[in-house]
Amino acid sequence: MKILLVDDHALFRAGMRYVLRELDEAVELLEAPDCDAAQRLADESVSLVLMDLLLPGTDGLRGLSQCRERLPDTPVVMLSAVEDLDRVERAMRLGARGYISKSANSDTMLGALRQVLAGEIYLPWAIEPARESEEVQPLTPRQIEVLHLLARGASNKEIARALGVAEGTVRIHVTAILRALNVRNRGQAAYAGVRAGLITEP
Repeated sequence: MKILLVDDHALFRAGMRYVLRELDEAVELLEAPDCDAAQRLADESVSLVLMDLLLPGTDGLRGLSQCRERLPDTPVVMLSAVEDLDRVERAMRLGARGYISKSANSDTMLGALRQVLAGEIYLPWAIEPARESEEVQPLTPRQIEVLHLLARGASNKEIARALGVAEGTVRIHVTAILRALNVRNRGQAAYAGVRAGLITEP
């Protein structure tokens, strides 16, 4: 797997090298300090782009637009120390597949990246613009266990291992949870679960 990391802080890029090895031992990390360098490195072999929101020169949102034009099928995840709903919404409108706080721990970050690589969208539960549901359908005790684990960023495989069930069973539970909570993705499910009192804050 080839990942392009765009961030002007060398120390942060060095730390991400260690985190991303846990995502895939064979990961090939391409590093760029700004959007111009990123454009030179971006090609169709890149599986994922991680981009800082605040970059020198061209900012991250413009860089996001450039990446989406150059690599329309490659997911782009924004990284930022700023958790601002307006910036999040702008990034998502421009096609970002996720928005991860730089203050997140490695487990949260890895869970978020796995979610994006699985084709979903990741947003921090605390700023997730979840849809209001007129009525939250009740969840079974097993579904609440699954919800608790996915709110901590666990993948379906990790949930299956923790609960001693098949991964296909977990997928069925996740689908049922999204439907019951009237949400679109795992981040919204975590947020809705906390608001409904079904789980505690991750």
